[in-house]
Amino acid sequence: MDGKKPSTFFSPSGLLKRGWNGVASPINAVKDSVIAAATPRSLATPTHRSAQPSPVEYPSLFDVRTPSSTRSDGHYSHGMSHVDERSLNAPSSARGAGAHGFSHSSSSRTSSRTSSSSRTGSRELIPPRMEAAAGLRDERLDTDEEERASLEVCHHNLHSVLTNPKATNWSGALLDVFYPLETDIPMLPFPGLEHVHGRDFEPYLKKYGKNAKKYEENHAKPISEQLSSNNVPSIAVADEDVAKCLDIVPSMFFQPNFDLTDPAIFEEVMSMQTSTSLQEELTGYLDRVEFTLLRQVSSRSDRFFEASANQEVMKRSISVACDQVATLRKTMDRLRNGLADKTLDIVSLHRRQKRIAELHEVVTMIESVKNAESAVDALVQCQDYTSALDLIENAQTMLREHLKGIHGLNSLGDKFEGYRGFIITQISQRFISVVTSPEWMFHEEETSERSRRASIAKERDASTAETKRLIEVLFRLDSINDVVAKYRDQLNEEIKVVVKTVVTETIAVSSSSKNSTSGDLSSSGGTESKVSIQLRALTSDEFLQCVQMIFEHLIMVLKRAVVVHDLLVSAMQEKIDHASEEEKKETSEVRESSSENGDSEEKKSAEGWTPSEITSEDKEMLGDWKMKTRCTKVIREIDEVIRKTCEFSQRSVSNLFAVRKEVQAVYTMPQLRLLYDTTMDFVVNVEKLTGKTDYTLRGALFSQLKLFLEKYHQAQMAKLVSTLDHELWKNTEISVTRHKALEDLSSGRGVSLTLSDDREVAGETAAPFKAVSICGKSFRIVWSVLLMLEIVMNYMSCAANFPVLATDVLQRSIEIFRLFNSRTTQLVLGAGAMQIARLKSISARHLALASQSLDLAMTLIPHIKAALAAHFTDRQKLLLDEFDRVLRDYAEHNEKIFSKFTNIVEDQIMKRFLENVAAEVNYDASSLSIPTNPMKGITQSTLKLHAVLHPVLSPPQMKDVMSRVFDMFTQKLPECFRQVQPKTPTGKTRVMEDIAAFVESFKEVNAVEFNGDALLRHFKAAYSA
Repeated sequence: MDGKKPSTFFSPSGLLKRGWNGVASPINAVKDSVIAAATPRSLATPTHRSAQPSPVEYPSLFDVRTPSSTRSDGHYSHGMSHVDERSLNAPSSARGAGAHGFSHSSSSRTSSRTSSSSRTGSRELIPPRMEAAAGLRDERLDTDEEERASLEVCHHNLHSVLTNPKATNWSGALLDVFYPLETDIPMLPFPGLEHVHGRDFEPYLKKYGKNAKKYEENHAKPISEQLSSNNVPSIAVADEDVAKCLDIVPSMFFQPNFDLTDPAIFEEVMSMQTSTSLQEELTGYLDRVEFTLLRQVSSRSDRFFEASANQEVMKRSISVACDQVATLRKTMDRLRNGLADKTLDIVSLHRRQKRIAELHEVVTMIESVKNAESAVDALVQCQDYTSALDLIENAQTMLREHLKGIHGLNSLGDKFEGYRGFIITQISQRFISVVTSPEWMFHEEETSERSRRASIAKERDASTAETKRLIEVLFRLDSINDVVAKYRDQLNEEIKVVVKTVVTETIAVSSSSKNSTSGDLSSSGGTESKVSIQLRALTSDEFLQCVQMIFEHLIMVLKRAVVVHDLLVSAMQEKIDHASEEEKKETSEVRESSSENGDSEEKKSAEGWTPSEITSEDKEMLGDWKMKTRCTKVIREIDEVIRKTCEFSQRSVSNLFAVRKEVQAVYTMPQLRLLYDTTMDFVVNVEKLTGKTDYTLRGALFSQLKLFLEKYHQAQMAKLVSTLDHELWKNTEISVTRHKALEDLSSGRGVSLTLSDDREVAGETAAPFKAVSICGKSFRIVWSVLLMLEIVMNYMSCAANFPVLATDVLQRSIEIFRLFNSRTTQLVLGAGAMQIARLKSISARHLALASQSLDLAMTLIPHIKAALAAHFTDRQKLLLDEFDRVLRDYAEHNEKIFSKFTNIVEDQIMKRFLENVAAEVNYDASSLSIPTNPMKGITQSTLKLHAVLHPVLSPPQMKDVMSRVFDMFTQKLPECFRQVQPKTPTGKTRVMEDIAAFVESFKEVNAVEFNGDALLRHFKAAYSA
């Protein structure tokens, strides 16, 4: 290996020439682009164009970073070592181009960075090449083909492999001119370098030997077969290369604003972290992008050429079609000029004749329209509106259907519209004047004169006929809805005038309003009108007369409105019936004709629908439907007018009630009942006229009644509270009148229709009752309970007079009952009467009277409930359950009073006498008398309590009270004698004798017998031992 002469492949001149194979000149780049553009399409097919090697088949061929394999023989390794040494001494640009295989040509044709680098390297190497060019030229020509082929596929960058500057005579000659290398440049020995032996490459060969072998196997095929079109990558593979390229190359190089002249971008590029030098890394990115673009172009070239071929075919087809169209046009022109034009002249002449006839008809219609204008003017002057409307409608029909496009007749249409509007105004005014005239309301009273009755009937018939004629004209003009609206406004204005006039006249003749006007105006401060103040100053009789007069006039107005309503409804109903009959006739005729011509109709329907066959029938049916729709709308409008008018009339009266609501709240029951009856008569009459229920005035009257009840309730609540506070809880006497009212209530005869305050009190000669006797019971009561029951009966009178207040009466009655119960509890059981009524103490008699009063209320509550239930509906009767809750409250209160009696005996009697019985009584003493003083005191106090309660409480109540007392004795006496322990048998005997005498002392109590057997057995068992 050392003795051999180095091959010419690694000679200095060869290395110098081969190092420039990767550098492309600008002239060569221009030439390549010109040749590519001039190449015919047939030569650019996949079979003729030079195919590029695939990186899938030859991965080492497209390695742009470092050689993946090397030749395994020593000669090649030795040669490469010399090349590496030369490249180390060469400039950086040349070393980057030759040794490491970075691309500086293909994409760098448009990149100033790479081109400038290559040109800089070229300027540095040109002088030594020029000197040795003449001596080395012959030696370059003797280089065998094997070395040249090996050089083309060796580890250079992609462009240096694919592009050979010596491949064409032009580039080779140009290179020979600039670089005539005829002699080898002598290489100077490198000082300080050791001698390289073959064994120094053994580790390298062992490491890369397999890759080199694989490389030789891949390159065993000929270059033409490797670069064939079958190895062109697919689109999917090319897209994968794009994805890989995007992953490997930083994204900053693909940004639209990438510009190395920008200092920030340049700084970012220069500061990139790379495993190798920045120049190598950037060159590798450039080769990767160039290779990816080449793969994309190769994968889509077939489709591009196929599309180009298809475009050529389409151009030829379009050209042929255009020629055919031109030929057909010439043929059609020849046929039209020779055959069709003369035949069509007949048709055009016939059409001209038809149009002349149409023109004559249009001129005739124009003349008739012009004549109609003067005729309408004359008829309007004569007030013959019906004939004028006929001419106007005919002329407008001609203008609308036949003369629509003639602009000179537009003024005629406006004139006819003006005449029509004038007629509508005149007819509307006449209709309003007729139906609102005083003569329109016919006299309903009977008259004895036959001539008078005949004249009234004649006037009625004439007015009715005229009204119907006006209705027909208005309906024809389609203005009846507007006239109805005007009639409604006229009615409302008339109602306002009636109310205002009657109120003004009433105030004018009233003496009370005159006297109170000056004082009320000064007190109101000008915030209210004078009429409102004067209206409130009217007495109840004056206001009642005012309301009655208003109702009388309003009824007359509404009766006239109802007559107009009936006339309109009857006229519209006749039209609806007529349209329905016509529609039935047309429907039957259509059915008959369809049954007779069934086959022909089926055939026509199968062939297709023609509008002219059914236009007339459809128009007639559509006209009937429109007629019924208009009539129905008019009926709805007049119904709405009547309803709104009735509502307005009632609202006008309700406004008067609102002004006097505070005054009417303090009416007496007869006064309020008169106003209520008068108002309800008016409401009922209005509802009979219209056939509909209106709640406007009903609501106002109900609000007035509720205000009256609320005022009365507040006054009665205050009165009851004051009476209870001043109640001395003594037995009161009951007058015959009140006693009879309670008897009537308890017997189901009801209550009086007048309030107790409104009744005339006559001098009563009969003696009053000491107790109330109803339902087989006798009750000794206090005055406050009589007042409470009187208030409740007054509420029931309100419910009887005004059933609408039944639910409010129920609520107010419940409140009265609960007020009496709670206040009685506070005053009696809570001893509040001692502070308020200045009672010394709450005695057993007070408790007994309170219990009797509660018992009377509990006895009458079911009768009150039944009386109110007569004014309730089934759903409202659920509200009566509140009385059951009141009964439970009263029963609990009565139970507390009975318990209080027992507590009095236990706390005030037994504890006082038996608290120290063991110390005070010595049953062992021989001088002890039976019964003992404590037992005698208990007996006397208990009998005194019985004497107090017996006249007040009923026998059942007395029995209940004494039973509770005796039970308490049975339970408490053994506990009181537990400390009494006589020492002698005689003392124990005296104890039992004392208890027996105690039991025997209550024999005079008739209400209940004191059964002391249990008590005697207990003491006998306790003191017998």
